[in-house]
Amino acid sequence: MPVHDFLFALQLSANGGFDEMLRELAGSVLQHVGYDAAALHAVGDEVRAAIAKGGRSGGVFDVRFRAHAGTLEVRVIESGRALASITRQLPS
Repeated sequence: MPVHDFLFALQLSANGGFDEMLRELAGSVLQHVGYDAAALHAVGDEVRAAIAKGGRSGGVFDVRFRAHAGTLEVRVIESGRALASITRQLPS
């Protein structure tokens, strides 16, 4: 079944303590679009690495999942500064 275009976004404080919630939410979104377990872990690791790289300014993180035109883009932004942009083809 084809995935319809969508945008799912969440905002997280730089205070941390959201690893498990982020893992579950990201896993649900990625599973919804049909990724296998290896892809779930790879993208999740990239998102967590971007958040770990940031977080020094005490700002707010925006994590956005956007499915559009056969691709999934995941962006991690901290206080307006892009930390990561992860793009993957959607599974067929």
